[in-house]
Amino acid sequence: MNFFKKIIEFFKSLLKFNDPAYQEIRKLNKILIQKDLHYYNIHNHLITTDFAKDLFLFVSALRPLIDLSDHSIGHPDIRTSKKFTDYIIDMHLPNDVLELKSEFLPENIKSKLENAVMLDQEVEKLNQDFQKLIQKLDQLDSNKINEEIFQLQCFVEICRFDWERVLSFFDPGVTLSQKDYAYNPQNCEAEHLENELIDIYYLLNNFLFSSQLINNLGLLLAKIHPERTGNLETLQKICNILNKFLNYKLSGVVLLTLVRLAKKNSEYTPNLVHERQNTFLNYKIRITENFETVRNKLQREMREMTVNKDIQKLFANTQIIPVEEYNEETNLRISQDTPFHFTHIRPLSILKTFVQNKYETEIRDIIKKILIEGYFDNKSFQNNLANLVYQCDKTMNRIRAFERNLKGTGRSTIVSIKRYVDEMKHGKDISQFLQKIIDEINSDANEICEDESGLFLMLYLAINDLLNDQRKPNPDILSNIRTIGGLHNRELIASLNQSKDTLELFIKVMRSFVTVRGTIVQEE
Repeated sequence: MNFFKKIIEFFKSLLKFNDPAYQEIRKLNKILIQKDLHYYNIHNHLITTDFAKDLFLFVSALRPLIDLSDHSIGHPDIRTSKKFTDYIIDMHLPNDVLELKSEFLPENIKSKLENAVMLDQEVEKLNQDFQKLIQKLDQLDSNKINEEIFQLQCFVEICRFDWERVLSFFDPGVTLSQKDYAYNPQNCEAEHLENELIDIYYLLNNFLFSSQLINNLGLLLAKIHPERTGNLETLQKICNILNKFLNYKLSGVVLLTLVRLAKKNSEYTPNLVHERQNTFLNYKIRITENFETVRNKLQREMREMTVNKDIQKLFANTQIIPVEEYNEETNLRISQDTPFHFTHIRPLSILKTFVQNKYETEIRDIIKKILIEGYFDNKSFQNNLANLVYQCDKTMNRIRAFERNLKGTGRSTIVSIKRYVDEMKHGKDISQFLQKIIDEINSDANEICEDESGLFLMLYLAINDLLNDQRKPNPDILSNIRTIGGLHNRELIASLNQSKDTLELFIKVMRSFVTVRGTIVQEE
């Protein structure tokens, strides 16, 4: 029976010799045979165990570098990855630029601001000095740096690829975590590997461990394990082994030939291009954002220190009431894992405390008493004052609506922020989306603070007008201002003066955080 089968196979092969498609396959396979690479079984359309074994050896040699990538520039936490990218760029900067850049470390910025005689002038000088740093960076050859980072990014893609999955097509039990695993591959049908071969071609074509790439990997290794000796020598040996594979057994020509054999198409060429980014430009944007974040945070903290006495005077021993969700606890969870933070926690909580513990308990009733019992000669003033109190009464509702929105399930909510933060921690680059949400929330908080503080400034001005009016021999606004409350009129006027002082102090405090349009008027 075997004899007859062989005869049948022989005649089948004779028929194939006259098939143009088969002839093309033979020509493709000949490319591999001439290199003494028996990676393809032309009779059964199989990728052979020879290829599987060589690929396994390549990946085994790559494993120490995969570990290096995972703990540095290829770290799953994108913030950590960018820190190592910035480190490599820093190592390519001239010493004078590095020295200038070190002046903008958080601790150095803090020292400058703390020792400043005039805070605003020192901040302006900081801004000017930072622009000098950016100008120096603009003068550097960014193309060279971009090319070296591009090589590192290609290296990271190779390390992140699921090599174990490809190898499992030949040996389903393969595990790369076991160092002494005895790889036992079987031939694999070529069409099953089409996509995987294209991926490998995309990753390895035109890639080599250049001297620049090896040097940069050495910098990363020294950064992670400074205590180890002989790092660069060991790294060089590993890269030499990998380059032998990349130049011969896993060269672009070999891999493209395998892809064409798997597809049975001698003209096929994958249309795959590595995305190139202007990494140096992103680096400048990143250090600018970091500088502005640190500067603004320290500037805000120092201004808060100067205004703390006024806050204590305003609220005495009363504690500041936190805004639900928009508070330090939530902010800590965000800022620990992202470069973003809430910017108006303090002013919004001060506004909430003022409304609850000052306006609603000490100021509002006095104004309403005047509105009810007063004889207004100036009806326009009366209407404006009534409308002003009505608007101030709605302040707490606006704050509560802000709190409810943050607790919701929509886009600009804490739930949404937490989801994006978790995704960033797992390596997804969605910082732009997260920043947009936090910016929107901060903008809403700022708008509430500015709008409502502006209302209370207007209320202050109205009270000031009433007090000035009651000093006149013949009041123009409120004819009975000296008799409202009867025997208790002096107490009412005293309370009105106290309300005015409280509002003036509140406006002063809020102006340390936000823009409050309008001018405090001195007594006539």
